[in-house]
Amino acid sequence: MSIVDPQQWQRIKALFQQALDQPPERREAFVRSSAESDVIANEVISLLTAHASDTGRHESNALTTLEQLREVVPEQIGPYRPLRVLGRGGMGVVWLAERADGAYQQRVALKRLAAHLTDPVARERFQRERETLARLDHPHIARLLDGGIDSQGLPWFAMTYVEGEPITQWCDAQRLGLNERLRRMQQVLDALDAAHRQLVVHRDLKPSNVLVDHGGRAHLLDFGIAKWLQQEEHTATAARMLTPDYAAPEQVEGHPISTATDVYAAGVLLFELLTGRLPYRHTGALRLSEIVSQPALRLRQALTLRTGKANDGSSERDKIAAARGVSAARLHGLLDNDLQRIVERALQKAPQDRYPSVRAMADDIDAWLTQRPLRSMPTPWPRRLQQFARRQRWAILLASVLLFSAVLGVAAVMWQARETARQAARADATRRALSDLLANADPFRQGTSTVTLKQALDRGLPPLQAQLEAAPEVALGVIAELASVYGNLGEAEKGQQLLSDALTRAGAISLPSELRFDAWLRLARLQQNSGHLDSAEQSLKHASTLVKDANDLERLTLISAEVDWAAGRKDEAIAVAQNALDALTRTHTREAQTQRLAWLRLLSNAWFDRGDPLKALQTDTAILELQESIGSPADIGVAAYYLASTLAVMGKPQQAAPLFERAATLLPDALGQYHVYTLSARAGMASALQARGDYSAAASLMNAVLDDFRAAPVPHVPGQLALLVNLARLQSERGRCDEAKAAMTSADSLIASHPQVGARMQGPLQQIALECALQSGDLTAVLDATQASLAAESPSIVDLVLHARALLQQGRIDDALPYAELAATLEAHADRPPRASGRAVHGDVLRLLHRLEESRSVLEAAVSYWQAQREDDGVQMNPRLADVQIALAKTLKAQDEQPRRQGELLQSALRIRQHVMGERHPWTQQVESELRHLP
Repeated sequence: MSIVDPQQWQRIKALFQQALDQPPERREAFVRSSAESDVIANEVISLLTAHASDTGRHESNALTTLEQLREVVPEQIGPYRPLRVLGRGGMGVVWLAERADGAYQQRVALKRLAAHLTDPVARERFQRERETLARLDHPHIARLLDGGIDSQGLPWFAMTYVEGEPITQWCDAQRLGLNERLRRMQQVLDALDAAHRQLVVHRDLKPSNVLVDHGGRAHLLDFGIAKWLQQEEHTATAARMLTPDYAAPEQVEGHPISTATDVYAAGVLLFELLTGRLPYRHTGALRLSEIVSQPALRLRQALTLRTGKANDGSSERDKIAAARGVSAARLHGLLDNDLQRIVERALQKAPQDRYPSVRAMADDIDAWLTQRPLRSMPTPWPRRLQQFARRQRWAILLASVLLFSAVLGVAAVMWQARETARQAARADATRRALSDLLANADPFRQGTSTVTLKQALDRGLPPLQAQLEAAPEVALGVIAELASVYGNLGEAEKGQQLLSDALTRAGAISLPSELRFDAWLRLARLQQNSGHLDSAEQSLKHASTLVKDANDLERLTLISAEVDWAAGRKDEAIAVAQNALDALTRTHTREAQTQRLAWLRLLSNAWFDRGDPLKALQTDTAILELQESIGSPADIGVAAYYLASTLAVMGKPQQAAPLFERAATLLPDALGQYHVYTLSARAGMASALQARGDYSAAASLMNAVLDDFRAAPVPHVPGQLALLVNLARLQSERGRCDEAKAAMTSADSLIASHPQVGARMQGPLQQIALECALQSGDLTAVLDATQASLAAESPSIVDLVLHARALLQQGRIDDALPYAELAATLEAHADRPPRASGRAVHGDVLRLLHRLEESRSVLEAAVSYWQAQREDDGVQMNPRLADVQIALAKTLKAQDEQPRRQGELLQSALRIRQHVMGERHPWTQQVESELRHLP
């Protein structure tokens, strides 16, 4: 390929993409006629030839093919001249390079972003690797030397060139024993520890990323997929970038990454250095499954495992042992229980069960090398004595002489230490027991509480308070937690009283301000949630006098904004939230991200209450993205549920359904089967199924979720009531009013016992009842009930349609026209699909008035609208589409036009009604009759 300048290269890329859209036989002619010069034409044609020869790739890989073909050695990158390629990876190419400006002589490893990775995510990840190296200054980490942007606009950086071999190969070539191998491993762990102290996780530790130079020094390389612990993560991209043989279970499963991920990879590398093998039995996909679900091989077990690389298993063992400078039998003996414990702990499946840090792992390796007991776990006494004897052979005799005289003094010191430890343990045990009691009592944490839980807390409260009199500092925190639990159980008044009394006692004995600050905030939130806004503001004033730092101020400001919103000061609350978010965008710590989540939740509720679903959608999307970076499965599930709910309200069931499903998958394990969020997510799935036209599946799921709502230990009336309303509406739309009335009867019972909760459901329930009345022929009841609502300034489409349809059934066609016309106009300008088709009834009225052209125009527009909804949201079986198709077919029949089109419309409507209502339903049979009477 000839050398082209950057502008020509951009044109080549664009023309290459355009040529791929042409039929293969026309591509060359297209390029010749479109290229500005022969240079550009020849470049594109050569790329097309190379692409055509790569028959094993998909068309989507074309740009990658083009860019990879352009990865020739450039003449110069910055002040460096590339000499040869050292390696290629997913992010770019690494060259051995030397200074080209004559300033001084220096060889470097120079890495440049691959030319085909032009998206912002790739550039950000490359920039992050460069910034990561800049943060790290350690003798065992390749150091950043220089960086910049080359003439093609591609970022690059130069780092220390390490001339060496991967650590496993180098150790085998040197025939190093276990001690020397472990010392090299300590160097690796020292480098990782330095990275972790800078909040950097490597995530790709493997032999090829640890080179040992000629002097025997290990160097940690390639931070290309490293993660900064305080920075948001492009999880979808990161999940694909791993080395399976050295990946931790959380990487394989796509779970959050932490320093424990590097501990696991260090365990795999240590296992390989000791045994010459990986700690797995299988390869390929089976290995990934084994990493997640099967315990790792034991060290000695790995030596006896046959890999198939040699005909004789003992020959393999002998080769492995020889590379370690010992016999197979000796190696078997050296791989003792302490080494096994070190490897075993590093390779635990759960991150929290591994070493808390790579430093702790290095300390245990040091203990093994110096014949000391392991520091992180108990070593059996025989082994401890053996280690001690080896270290202190000559001191043992002297120690024996002095032992007796020292016994009494040591015993006294030990007694005092034990007594102090017992007291601390009692206090700690009390704190843990109380915390466990309260955490287990809180249904919002466990999702498994029972109705008798409140009774148990009521009975246990007096002795608990009495027990805490002796520890007032512990008392206030525990009672504050207990008050929140009562609030979550629907006993907010009791929680407020409990916490208010505790604060009074706390003020009398001058407890630490941080305890009182937290308690006042909790009290303010309880008061806000129960509508006592004046009291909440007074509690916030008390808390404001106890603020000690920026974190306290942030918490106070957040709850103050929530109280402002509840009190109607909505503009002030939104302004405060937006200012807080603007300030937090400049900080990327985990604490700042948690605060950002709290403000985003407030804004989401604000936009939703204000009727701005688009802003609510943007906010909910940001919340889910942030939770995917820092949140637990429960947090992610709840965020997915709220985003799905917003999409459902906006009339986007196709987009909402997978999010509801994700929430319903995550939340049962995270919160429990009967937790309100779990049940609400499953109810959302059912509503999405209904919106998509799968009425039968939706009805089955709704009934199953209702059973779980009724079986839940802690009742959640709003969720159960909303689901009953949706079920009643679904059954009425299917023409099954007996089942709809059964759901409405259950809803009425709940409303009677919870009138405040049920007030907002009265309107939807009345509309469903009127739909059923219309189906049964009770037209007077429909007209009387809808007349009052139609006098309102903004009547609903559903009420207008019900009224117009009732008038039509009475034969009052002229009277029906204005209501049908208004319903059609409102439908045409609705933000989301309505629950009834105003244009269908409007078209029917116009047809009966013999205004056939107008009827046809209205119904053609309606059919186009509902068909577009089907394409946009995947609603294949929408009963509203069937309504307008039947109405249009009748109008065409009245015009005596397009019999074929009439048949197509009725056939489509028949399929919908068969799916939604069933083949034997009268409405379905009505369409069949219309089809039979076609000309």
